[in-house]
Amino acid sequence: MRKILIVEDLKSLRMLYADELAGEGYDIIFAGRVSGIMQKIAASKPDIVVLDIMLSNVNGLDLLWDIRREYGKLPVIINTGYPMENFTNRFIDADRYIFKSSDVRELKQAIKTILAFKERGREYHPAQREAYSGSKESGQRRDVMSSGPSQSLE
Repeated sequence: MRKILIVEDLKSLRMLYADELAGEGYDIIFAGRVSGIMQKIAASKPDIVVLDIMLSNVNGLDLLWDIRREYGKLPVIINTGYPMENFTNRFIDADRYIFKSSDVRELKQAIKTILAFKERGREYHPAQREAYSGSKESGQRRDVMSSGPSQSLE
């Protein structure tokens, strides 16, 4: 079973994600506070991290950099209610940017897509999302840019 670490300080959203993602067959691990998160990653070995950036006790983007430094290619999805334009260059290390919503379809699709690449032993690059998922959300680009080579699942 694939493990997803959700780093979210709002209990109501943690409960929503637990219901929705566990229903998809994922093992869900939560962190409401960032303290000890790196140890939690080491102990639980998640397949993907869903990370809020405006946490009550730390900036999630700083945590993203710590994750990249320690765990390199561990996929991280930024899930926030703040527009990407407010943080532009700092999202560059995320695999996806999702605008936080009570409708979790986009989040579930992003998780599914990234894990599909991981299962095939390939690294996910945001530019591949539209080709693989077959959808474009309202003409807005929500992904971050990647300088990595393009790969196909086929």
